[in-house]
Amino acid sequence: MNFSPHSYVSVNEILADVLKITNDAGFKINSRGWYISQIRQALQELSFDTFFDERNEELLIPNDLRVELPKGAFNLKQIFLFNGTKCNVGKSTPNVYFKQNYWTGGTGYLARDKWDNNDDPFYRDRSSNDPKLHYFGIQNGLIMLSESCRKYEKIMVFYNGIGGEIDNTPVIPQFFRQAVKDYVSSSGLEASIAQELEPAKMNKLTYLKNAVDTRMNKEYDGSWAKAEQRAKHTDKKIRQDMTEYLARMNY
Repeated sequence: MNFSPHSYVSVNEILADVLKITNDAGFKINSRGWYISQIRQALQELSFDTFFDERNEELLIPNDLRVELPKGAFNLKQIFLFNGTKCNVGKSTPNVYFKQNYWTGGTGYLARDKWDNNDDPFYRDRSSNDPKLHYFGIQNGLIMLSESCRKYEKIMVFYNGIGGEIDNTPVIPQFFRQAVKDYVSSSGLEASIAQELEPAKMNKLTYLKNAVDTRMNKEYDGSWAKAEQRAKHTDKKIRQDMTEYLARMNY
């Protein structure tokens, strides 16, 4: 496998550079958790644009029909129901449809068709008595399945991810480093500007933010454009190595 920890950078490496730009080494303006949240958002945006980390995973369906989302998962694209294993899924793998405001409470459900349902294309058909239609909602990191899913053992979820938890483990690809730094620096400077009362300091922070934004947003050679180009031109073998490496970080 070509990819190793040396192919990635950690949160601490990103923060070491960002905090110099934002002049927030002691986390007096924003907390460390806030900066990590910004790093996560930057990686999510890059993944939306490049799909550099596409994943699928089989998950057991528990009795309460609430399935925990995989670590680092977002942009949940498809869910299928099945019995057996992913190598032998049986005769049927029905699709599970997303339903607005669908919530499973163990003893019942709440769904959009309990009130305003004009924008929900599935409300006329949704029924716990209809075995052909299956639904899910997402609340607080949980996939909430409809009662009709109970006869299946597992779900297969297809999603975009960011390789797992964002912590001290190196999980940020080197080719995203500058784009992530600029994204987080811009957000940090924006937060500092909002709190600054002295005009001279506010002007300095605004100047710095404009410089970072220019470096990040140039159409062809900005840090964001370069990150997208490098991710999109990554060959299949390297993507497979990345997926394998990042998957190991969860264990």
